[in-house]
Amino acid sequence: MWFLVTNTLHLPRFCARLILIPLLLFTTALLLIHSQAYDDHDLRQLLLPDGCVAPCFLGIRPGVTTAEEAVKLLRANAWVADVTVINSENPYQIWWTWNKNAPDFLRNAPTNPNFPVNGEILSSNQVVTRILFTPRLSLGDIVLARGLPSTSEFIFSGMIITPSQSITAIISLEYQADGFWVSGSPRCPFTADLWHTSAQVTTTNDFNGLSLGTIRRIDRATFMHSIRRISNLMCGL
Repeated sequence: MWFLVTNTLHLPRFCARLILIPLLLFTTALLLIHSQAYDDHDLRQLLLPDGCVAPCFLGIRPGVTTAEEAVKLLRANAWVADVTVINSENPYQIWWTWNKNAPDFLRNAPTNPNFPVNGEILSSNQVVTRILFTPRLSLGDIVLARGLPSTSEFIFSGMIITPSQSITAIISLEYQADGFWVSGSPRCPFTADLWHTSAQVTTTNDFNGLSLGTIRRIDRATFMHSIRRISNLMCGL
């Protein structure tokens, strides 16, 4: 009887140990994952290629490269499968798709299944103005590679009269010295899943007039605090 009572008293402690073991293993695995070096070499080479003054993407320089030259550079690139010229007048519009040689982080599913393309080039007066592509990366991946930019902002379409959790917002991280910005559309509350928000990259030499609507600047020194304040204001939390 004493044996049974003693073991019964120790049973909760034994169960706690059984629960603790997998918890420790899971925590250790997470620590190992986070301790591994983040390999962003290919991403850095894409955003800031050696031997090409920013802004630059695959040798194409907004404000310098002509639309016709951009088409030739894309078709000669080992990562590009197909190049389609939508409009050869003004504005010139070019679409492309990646092939199997492109890095994994570039070979994202097309955003529009009706037009299966991975990137787009816009031009004005036959000169490239913007290059847009959506990699298989999040905002957090970009910030890990480049850090927080000096300028960021939230953009809301139109005027916000009443706070709502259905508000559509775009956050723009502007790396002006590097010649590109990264944007994403987080959902309310904006701090909940910010770093996992899918990123779109725009390479350009023109950061004026990004969007029309309500704009909220984000202070880099208090980045998350600023976003939390904007979220409380716009989402009504």
